[in-house]
Amino acid sequence: MLCCAAPAIASLLPVPDWRIREEYRRTHILIVDDSDDDREMFAHFLSRQGYRASKARDGRDGLHKAIELQPQLILLDLWLPIISGWDVMQHLKTDERTLHIPVLVITAHSSIQPWDCDGFLLKPCPLDQLAGEIARVLAGPRQKEM
Repeated sequence: MLCCAAPAIASLLPVPDWRIREEYRRTHILIVDDSDDDREMFAHFLSRQGYRASKARDGRDGLHKAIELQPQLILLDLWLPIISGWDVMQHLKTDERTLHIPVLVITAHSSIQPWDCDGFLLKPCPLDQLAGEIARVLAGPRQKEM
């Protein structure tokens, strides 16, 4: 499932330097998504924004890479094979090695929003909205809205 725009289209978009603070440059983001198209598109877009992106195609690989790579942010789909995104989130938020890593959930299921996540976006999402939400989550803790 293609989320926002094909990598070819994303490469034509200008890099909005004003959206990303200098201290976020080369910030490491782990993308955990079972959709090859979405995973590649997000990685391409994020690298054009100045982030360093790593990819995982399922929940087990995502957990392993989160512990090993210690990214500054995890972009997580909820519907993953092997270990679900829900279980990944629970493990990330209870494991001492990963509980400090913010998680931005991006999913196509609008009725589902885990309360443990630091940010939430619905697929498909505009890439500028993704960039803004990443910058917001990296800037600090989110106040939960009731």
